[in-house]
Amino acid sequence: GTTTPWYAISLDGQGVARSRPTSYRIAMATVGFDPLAGLPDYSDSAFNWDGEVHLVQFHTQVLAEYRAALEELGARVYDHLVNHTLIVRMTPEVRSAVEALEVVRWVGPFHPELRLEPGISQALAADSLADDQIYNVAVFERGPEQKGLVSARIEAMGGTTRGVFPEGFRFQAELTPALVQAVIGMPEVASLDRWAPGGPDMDIARDFSGANYLESQTGLTGQGVRGEIFDTEFNLNHVD
Repeated sequence: GTTTPWYAISLDGQGVARSRPTSYRIAMATVGFDPLAGLPDYSDSAFNWDGEVHLVQFHTQVLAEYRAALEELGARVYDHLVNHTLIVRMTPEVRSAVEALEVVRWVGPFHPELRLEPGISQALAADSLADDQIYNVAVFERGPEQKGLVSARIEAMGGTTRGVFPEGFRFQAELTPALVQAVIGMPEVASLDRWAPGGPDMDIARDFSGANYLESQTGLTGQGVRGEIFDTEFNLNHVD
């Protein structure tokens, strides 16, 4: 029937920590897969993988030692994704060395299809993407460097950008369908989704963020946690 993988960690080579069940399923908005059981087929994709940004999955939870080993080999660790998987930028030579590490379970491409808002691929295939659509562009690294590189390329290719601030990861760009294909293939670009004005849809924030589920499982209410509120307007009937 079904198999549940387990793992345990020994930090000193002597004692072994408690064994625990896990999953190696890489679940994205558009697809979910265990890379050793089968990979999504992007042979007909309109988007070309950049050849540099990879997913590296380990047998256990990601330890600091794992990250250090990748960086020592020359890899650039971008972020944690899901279920023991890191997003890593590296050359083919470094990839070969990373694959040889005993703690590594699988290495594969972080394909542009996995970085896109659901529906964009289908709209591109159906020739229904607007020529003047504004997109949110997110880069992998915080700060001005990658944002500056990507926004400059977009401007050079005929697109327009806005909100390219030194802080954060995101900015907006007006892109044609051809530019969408070019931008999502850049190794600095983490994701692309269609921009829309802010609206009164945050009444379901606790649902889609998982806050209600967390409270039902743990009793954690969020009291004492500081957050940001994005309002669409003033309540002119408020007593203050």
